[in-house]
Amino acid sequence: MKTALLSVFIMLFTAPLFSQDIDYDKKKSVVLVDTKECLKYDGKEVPGVTYSSLAGEELFFIGFARDKYGNTYWHVVFLKSKKEMNYRVNFASKKAFLAKAVKDGLLKDCTLNEEKLDNFILKYDERIALIDSE
Repeated sequence: MKTALLSVFIMLFTAPLFSQDIDYDKKKSVVLVDTKECLKYDGKEVPGVTYSSLAGEELFFIGFARDKYGNTYWHVVFLKSKKEMNYRVNFASKKAFLAKAVKDGLLKDCTLNEEKLDNFILKYDERIALIDSE
């Protein structure tokens, strides 16, 4: 019992050491990863936001969309490959999406790692039919 409690305690307090801190600098319109400027962004919640490398290469677009039941989703378009995915807005914010992208190696050294894209979409796309985009 003590060993199990100690294991849980260690996991809870060491997990933050291995996670990425994602934040937005709204004045500069940049995404910070562990306080380092990593991506530029442009746009509003509606119709959506385009994320680019610091050099200005457009990487992906995140916008709103709805399914036939009226549920709201983020619709993500990876611009170079023209691949798309959707995930529920209630489930994860754009910040959480970026954290997953960094954790899974899709965003590596502030660039989009195309080799990880198919696996990322396979893991997180909710495979729903959308009826419109806002």
